[in-house]
Amino acid sequence: MAWQLLGPRATAAEDAAAAPRLEVRALGALSVRLQGEALPPQRFQTLPWRLFKLFLAHPERVQTPEEIAEALWPDLDPAYAARRVARVVHELRKQIEPDAGAPRMLRSVEGGYLFRFTEGYAYDVERFEALIREADAQNDEGQALAGYLAALDLFRGEFLADEPYADWVEAERAYLRALAVRAGERAGELLEAMGQEKASLSLYRRLIAIDPSDPYLYDRLAAVLRSMGLEARAREIELRKQALLAGE
Repeated sequence: MAWQLLGPRATAAEDAAAAPRLEVRALGALSVRLQGEALPPQRFQTLPWRLFKLFLAHPERVQTPEEIAEALWPDLDPAYAARRVARVVHELRKQIEPDAGAPRMLRSVEGGYLFRFTEGYAYDVERFEALIREADAQNDEGQALAGYLAALDLFRGEFLADEPYADWVEAERAYLRALAVRAGERAGELLEAMGQEKASLSLYRRLIAIDPSDPYLYDRLAAVLRSMGLEARAREIELRKQALLAGE
């Protein structure tokens, strides 16, 4: 903390200039800042922002009006789908595009609509994936560990946790959960190799909370507990694993 106190403080104008125009966090409940201003969470249950979530859940994929209508209001008469989707797309553009009349992120393409972040943005999912790729490519174990842990710091919770019942979120949610667990397992193994038993213990417990169905996590947690001389607790974890497998 000392370097923060001794270093020069940025002015409010410098902070505003450095901040991206659009900041999106989707690991956990959706959080958005536009030009540095946080949008109220209740806004994200409106149709334009639910459409935004739909695009986040299907990165780099063209969404047809029919697919959008089926996801957001499945009981709508198909004859009205294209017009209603067009209205909601227009509303979303007004909220996220610098110029809704010349959209750069949410574009009309052959077959439907394509969303792609452009310059002046920050998206936690992209950063999360990039950190894990960089850690995977590291030859230095310390640097790899730092990368995995930095990625896990971004994992605030399930992808778009404020859409717990939306089927269209599930594929991306499962992918990101699995990616977090894999990064965590690798980080745990590195911590164990470095003799950091308490840190690995804490990490494995967190990973079990993310994915309680992964038997390997119970194995590693029990092994660490046993290496610390906590045999009874290790046995409890093994019993939990057996119960898990019996329930499958």
